[in-house]
Amino acid sequence: MSISPSTNSPTGQVLPFHVYLSEQQAVEESLDIQSPVYLVVSGLAHRHQLPTIEGGYGLFGGPDRRPISRELSLDRTAYAAGGDLYLAPNRSQWWTSTPPVPAPGMGAARPATRSIPIRAQFSITPKMMALAAMGLVGVALLGFLFWPQGPTTSDKGTPDIAIQAPSPVVAGPTATLLPATPTLEPATQAERNYQDGIKAYQVQDWPHAAGMLQQVYTYDASYHDVRQVLAATLYNWGIADRDGGDVSTAHEHFQAVLGIDPSHPLAPAEQEKATLFLDAGKAASGGDVSGALDKYRTLIKQNGGDYAGATGLLYTLLVARATEVAQAGDANSLRAALNLYREAAGLTVPDRSAAQQGVAEIEPRLPTPIPKPTPKPVNMKLRFRVLNYNDDPSCISVQIAGIVPAGWYFSVDGVRGVTGRFDSGGNARACGVGPGQEVTISVVDGNGTVVAGGAGVPSKGSAIMGATWK
Repeated sequence: MSISPSTNSPTGQVLPFHVYLSEQQAVEESLDIQSPVYLVVSGLAHRHQLPTIEGGYGLFGGPDRRPISRELSLDRTAYAAGGDLYLAPNRSQWWTSTPPVPAPGMGAARPATRSIPIRAQFSITPKMMALAAMGLVGVALLGFLFWPQGPTTSDKGTPDIAIQAPSPVVAGPTATLLPATPTLEPATQAERNYQDGIKAYQVQDWPHAAGMLQQVYTYDASYHDVRQVLAATLYNWGIADRDGGDVSTAHEHFQAVLGIDPSHPLAPAEQEKATLFLDAGKAASGGDVSGALDKYRTLIKQNGGDYAGATGLLYTLLVARATEVAQAGDANSLRAALNLYREAAGLTVPDRSAAQQGVAEIEPRLPTPIPKPTPKPVNMKLRFRVLNYNDDPSCISVQIAGIVPAGWYFSVDGVRGVTGRFDSGGNARACGVGPGQEVTISVVDGNGTVVAGGAGVPSKGSAIMGATWK
């Protein structure tokens, strides 16, 4: 299952914070102070790969590490200008084994004592103390009202001994205990997390959607359609990271998709391209320029165009290698350098002046002119094939390689309103046909014209189709 990717939801004001993950680990984080705290917590837990736990994580602040409401944003708390925060499980904080830092003007908190569980002991609560004090006060008042006020003489003339009424006992103020946060039953919490994840998915908040749905998936992998929705969330998150230039993180997301849904129709191709990109960068950093060139060429050809700036990186390597080879000065080296310069000059990059200058300088130095190859006219068109029938029975997916189908879409012939638009990776999906219904589809470009080879292509519900522009 896949959904056409788009950019993440807009963020607010970002400020630096000092976030403690444990007593020994603290990190500097730039946090959005206008986002709800539960979104901030979800993002921190994901970035630092914290394990999923029952009860989830929370933010705590201040010298006594009080919990910060999940529904508030940081700009509505005492931390609107930054400061120290603590990320810990809601049910068992990592600092409970040590005394919390006392608040200003207060003494150090008394460490917890351990009790030996030999037998049950009677426990006096603040409420019981208050009731006892009130009883003593009542007895004192009754004694004061009804007890004789001075010495009296009995019938025999013997003076009675004056008895002083007991002093009233003043009860001190008792501590007010905050109500404990109720713990939801696991199935109820799973349903709440699922609904929260679906809402985040609908607004394309991929980090929060993934966090909520992952908790549900950990609780019960067969819960509703959480496997498919979580896989689609991670795939779209990977596409967003890829388009933002973070191919390494995108690669991790695509791997996670395949760990959840090994039959995902689009994640394998994206993982392969991300792997090529990362391997090319490693080869270039390690001095293997030829290996890096081959990988960048393969990646651009496989993607049908630029991939995360790979064309610019290929251009830079080609010019550098051509300059190095040309320094030898012999005819063979000059021809090899000229071929590299010409390849670089043919790439789609903003500035090709270095490659063009290299061509102009080397051509006169060769003993005989090298004829330029005459391009042969080729009738390019889409060539379709069926990959499998693993999509939803009422949906059809299409992936186009060899060209960037900007503004293109495909529609189901004769079924009004069933269309799918292609994203920057060449992927599109349309739903609304009958289960397994046999139909034909047509691919239309941004000008409303049917693309060559894309008219009346046979298909049916559940089909995942591939097309190559060649």
